[in-house]
Amino acid sequence: MNFQNNQVQMMENGINVILGNIPILLVACHAGSDKPSDILDRPLAETKNLPDVFTDKLIEEIVSSLNAFGLKPSAIIMGISRVKIDLNDPPELAYCSPGRGEDVYKKFHSIISSISETNQNKSGWSLLIDIHGFLARDSHL
Repeated sequence: MNFQNNQVQMMENGINVILGNIPILLVACHAGSDKPSDILDRPLAETKNLPDVFTDKLIEEIVSSLNAFGLKPSAIIMGISRVKIDLNDPPELAYCSPGRGEDVYKKFHSIISSISETNQNKSGWSLLIDIHGFLARDSHL
C-alpha cells in the first residue's frame, strides 16, 4: 500500500489499518490475495472465492484525494484471500476451523468496532463504507 501522510500499521494477521482524523472508515474486506497455509481453504464455489479486484486501489485513491484537503479517513484493508476467510459471512461460514482463521475474523471485526466507537465518541457519528467490486467474466461488461 502506498498511503502518504497516514499512519499505516501492518498487522501480523494480514489486516492493514490506517488511522485517520475524520469519522469515516473505508473497508475492503475482500481485497487480499495472501493464502497462509495455517488457515484452511473454505470449501465454497470458486466464484465466491474471487477477490474484489482493485478495491484496495480505490481506497488508496479516496484517501489520497481527501488528504489533499487535510482530511484523513481511517481504512481497513484485508490482505488475506477470501479463499481462507470471508469477513462478511457469519463466523460459522467465514472460516473452516478454529485457530488463526477465527483469530483474524475476530480481530478484523474488533478493529471496525473500535474505530467506529472512537469516531462516534469524538464526532458524534461514524460512517463506514464497505467497498466491494466484481470480476467481469463477459467481455461486454
